Amino acid sequence: MVLGLSATRIPRYNDGAIQTRQQCTGGTVKFNLQIWQILLLPALTALLLALPAGAQTPEPLTTIFGDAAAEFSVPRDLLGALGYTRSHLRSQVSELNEFGVMQLPPQQVAAAAALLGAPVDAVRFDTRQNVRGAAALLRQTADRLYPAQSALSTEQWFVVTAAFSFPGNPTQGREHARQVFGVLADGLTAQAGGETVTIAPWPEARPLAAQPIVRIASDDYAPAHWVAAHDSNFSAASRTADDIDMIVIHTTEANYSAVLDHFTRPERWASAHYVIRSADGDVSQMVRDSDVAWHAGHWQTNLRSIGIEHEAFVDDASWYTDEMYRASVKLVRHLAQKYAIPLDRQHIIGHVDVPGCPFTGGGASCHTDPGPHWDWDYFFRLLQAETPTPTP
Repeated sequence: MVLGLSATRIPRYNDGAIQTRQQCTGGTVKFNLQIWQILLLPALTALLLALPAGAQTPEPLTTIFGDAAAEFSVPRDLLGALGYTRSHLRSQVSELNEFGVMQLPPQQVAAAAALLGAPVDAVRFDTRQNVRGAAALLRQTADRLYPAQSALSTEQWFVVTAAFSFPGNPTQGREHARQVFGVLADGLTAQAGGETVTIAPWPEARPLAAQPIVRIASDDYAPAHWVAAHDSNFSAASRTADDIDMIVIHTTEANYSAVLDHFTRPERWASAHYVIRSADGDVSQMVRDSDVAWHAGHWQTNLRSIGIEHEAFVDDASWYTDEMYRASVKLVRHLAQKYAIPLDRQHIIGHVDVPGCPFTGGGASCHTDPGPHWDWDYFFRLLQAETPTPTP
């Protein structure tokens, strides 16, 4: 899902201002890397020059979380769990144009900048301002939902987290809050830029993380639940086993909940058949197997393939969990048997292998995913262990 020329993050899922619908039905088209660098470099340079002396030395995240929590009366551990769920505590720009450790989307970046009286680029690229921005927005949400109440219960913070996470999509907001509170319930010890960030377990978060949620079962793959992509983001079709002979492995370059939310919104011009979560291998189906998802950046590949997204950032090995591999293997085994797809690298390919890139990478946007941390050898060892022969 990422450009093959650099590790620089570039928004993938919606460059609507420069796309045509015809281009997008063959996959997503990104900005040319050089153009993006020209646009972004002056802003980054100006931001660095504007920072006070010593500010260019990274501050400990533990300190940043603690200061923001105290300033806005938000639980420090909640900030840490949000950051871990969204970015594994790494400051980056997602393919959905979300920024920083807290992965704030453009609307929240602008709102946070206004609340803080800070430059928008500071909220995007400076970790302290990014975390302060998330804390300020959480406090604003808490004050709106529970006016004149400064101390909230764990249950109330769950409601606040859900409302903060995906305004306008309460179902996805609750699902995201369940993930965040799962981190709180289990506790966390994670490495972030040479620093160890620790969250002690919150036993009171366990029932909130485990609360039942109503889901629609997938008709194509029983272990998956159905989260329908908007019909402007894929092509309705009636494909059969005669039409499908390939599976394309992707990484999301964004967190799981954000991708599900994005594909359900109109006119994003991109989708995938399945999305798999890193932490536990949860599988969502978003496009029916018989329909054509817009995932490969190459129309002929879209027509003949099933696209599977895996929650990960290609330059961070921590996302590539055994749970995700095994869930992917189970799904690919099912698809291979159902559609008589050979279990080899000619028919199970990475996005990087898709034709159409004039340089290095796959598809029209020269993607490199699933990236260097995707272990193809391990994947195929799992895949070929006790795999039944595909039915003709």
